[in-house]
This record gives sequence, C-alpha cells and structure tokens, in this order.
Amino acid sequence: MAAMALDSTSSPKMDTRLSTIVKLAHRRQGVTRGELADALGVKPSTVARLVAGLLERGLISTDESVPSAGRRGRPTSVIRVAPGAGHVVAIEFGRHHLVGVVVDAAGALVHHHLDETPPPFMASEETVNALASALRRVAAAAGVPWSSIYAVGLALHDVVNAAGDWVTNERFDDPPFPVQQMLERQLGLPVTVEDVSRAFAEAEHRFGAGNRARDMMYLFLGRHGVGSGIFVNGTLLRSASGVCGEVGHVIVEEGGQLCHCGSRGCLETVASSHAIVAAFRHHLESGVRSA
Repeated sequence: MAAMALDSTSSPKMDTRLSTIVKLAHRRQGVTRGELADALGVKPSTVARLVAGLLERGLISTDESVPSAGRRGRPTSVIRVAPGAGHVVAIEFGRHHLVGVVVDAAGALVHHHLDETPPPFMASEETVNALASALRRVAAAAGVPWSSIYAVGLALHDVVNAAGDWVTNERFDDPPFPVQQMLERQLGLPVTVEDVSRAFAEAEHRFGAGNRARDMMYLFLGRHGVGSGIFVNGTLLRSASGVCGEVGHVIVEEGGQLCHCGSRGCLETVASSHAIVAAFRHHLESGVRSA
C-alpha cells in the first residue's frame, strides 16, 4: 500500500518531469539518465539539469558502480530514490485487526505494528477520526516525526471506488463514504485509499511473485470476502467507477445463498473463509462425522 501512496507525493509546485523521475526511479528500483531521456522525451542535457535539481533537494541519489552493459569505459550512473527523502505511513484496516507500517522513501520497512483491537469497522466520521489517530501513533512508534511523512496509504476491506470512497458489506445500500477526502482534510497530506485486494495485488506485482510481469491476476481469499487484482500489459485494471476484479460477486451457484450485495449464489457465499466454516459446521450439525 505504501508503494501506491508514493505515487501521490507530487507537490503541485514540483515540475511534472521531476515527479516522473522520482516515480520511475522508485518503480524500476533504479533508472539511468538515458532511460529517463527516453521516458520524458527530452535531451540528455535537460535530464542532467532535472537530476541535478533533485540531487540538491535530497530526493534522489546516484550509484556510479553499475557497469555499462556491453561497453567499456565509465560505469553507468543509476538514479535511485534517496531513502532519507521522507517516509510513508500506511495501514490495512479490517474488522478484527489493524496493521500499520512505516517505510522510507526507497520502500524499506522501518516499522511494523499490529493492533488486534481496531476501531469500529464502519463507514463513519468516528472511524475516520480513529484511523487518523492510528496513523499518527504508528509514525510516532517508529520514531518518525510527522513532518517527515509525505504520503499516507490506507487499504480497506470490502469495496473502495475510484474516488477513494468506501462501502462496507454491512451497509452495502448506503451511499459511498468519502474516507479519502476526509483523511486528506484531517492530515493535510496526499492519501491513497484502495480496496485491500487491489492493494495487495499492487504490492505483489511490484515486489513479489508478479514483479515485472506484464499480465497477472492476484486472488484474495478473506474471512468475509473474495477479491482480486488483475494486471494487463502491466496496468492494474479499473472500471469506470474504479471497481474491477470483484470476483467475489460472480454468481457460481444459481439460486444459492443470499449475498449481502443482493444477488444469490455469489462466489463469496461459498468460497470465503466465513462461508467455508459455516458450511463445515452445518455438516457437523447434520450428523456428518469428522476427526
């Protein structure tokens, strides 16, 4: 999630090209000046000027020790995000837990926190206030001053749309709740809010088994829900509303159990952890023997 939040760190005062350089250096875990010139469509002299500005601001660093591929002479200079440029704080919020992390600008884990008594799992102002407080506590526990935090990530269970609005299963018919907008107003920082399935898919695609894969599907099996994140040509798919990969609401059992979404026989009603346990208990209560 924190990796996604980094994409929201562009200051309105920062040249768009500078922001692009930082993002490319982060996503590719290092980029050369030649690659930047190609990506930006500018001359090498322009890249040199932009890189010099970022170096002066302490946002990037250079590694001169990488040999030039297939060539003799001076090693290639690789540009990376400077770890000390700042930090991102992020949390995953579920019904029964809250996981908080702080990472540095290069994506290295600085602090990890697990809270098994999270705030009430509901789309309400009270919960948003509690999440804002939790984010500040996680940063403080990491020994990172809030002034060093430049972006926030929030992974939520259930449904999050393109605008960062949240819909919980318990209140599926209610209007989407503007959690991203409220947190940004409270914290004064850019906030990325994402469905937990797509957030986990993004992390797996950037740093895990799907690293550098053009096409990938991540399947999330949760206690209450089933979701996914789908990458095609290296891009996470999103529908017009931002909701894509909700495989949990594909009907797999015609006329099956009623789902909270209003349909019957959704994948979630048979494949979520909660559904599997409920089916097992039903068999036990029906007299089926089990060891």
